[in-house]
Amino acid sequence: MLSGYAPFDGETQEEIFQSILNAEVDFSDPEWENISDEAKDLVLSLLTNENDRLTAKSALKHPWFKSVLGKTKKKISKTHVQKLKDFTKASKIRKIICSFLASRVSNEEVKRQLESFDKLDKNKDGYITLKELHKGLGKKYTLEDAQAIMDSVDTNKNGAIDYNEFLAATLDAEIAKNPNKLEMAFKYFDQNSDGFIDDKELKGTLESSEIDAEDASAFKNMLME
Repeated sequence: MLSGYAPFDGETQEEIFQSILNAEVDFSDPEWENISDEAKDLVLSLLTNENDRLTAKSALKHPWFKSVLGKTKKKISKTHVQKLKDFTKASKIRKIICSFLASRVSNEEVKRQLESFDKLDKNKDGYITLKELHKGLGKKYTLEDAQAIMDSVDTNKNGAIDYNEFLAATLDAEIAKNPNKLEMAFKYFDQNSDGFIDDKELKGTLESSEIDAEDASAFKNMLME
């Protein structure tokens, strides 16, 4: 993964296999020239006999991992924390519009949100639980604070925050207030193009096959509140 090539050399499959058995690691190929000494040391520490091999726990304490992981902040940005808090005060229609927009953005537009979501989703199952949310918000926030955010952001009421719900709550202003995107959302819900959106149109839109089932459930819950 570091160089794109295995660190074992040989002219034939048998020679390569023998190199593996003898733990004869070869870093002489050009592909390894730009790999740091720390990374090579980690590789050597892992590709050795079982008695001398680093455990997974020990490997994570290796200088190379510390230098790489140390560049990434473990806490989500204060901006996204504030947006999650602000979402608890948002109107129902704003939540619906943001949920719609969140399902129609590119990964590049929400790169920072993806990073924050990934930091909160500790077990990488695609959902942020109350426990993960509380821990990710930091010591400043109580469990009650986290629960209030959960109740507001978890629009489909399944007990956890999924990626689309997180996006809806943390959309950047340039997306959430983008005239073109807002016009697109309005036109989508304004089915008869009369310049108004009523309850019937909202409900009709939610029954459309173009709306994801989970999103439709979330929208309906917001309308019922």
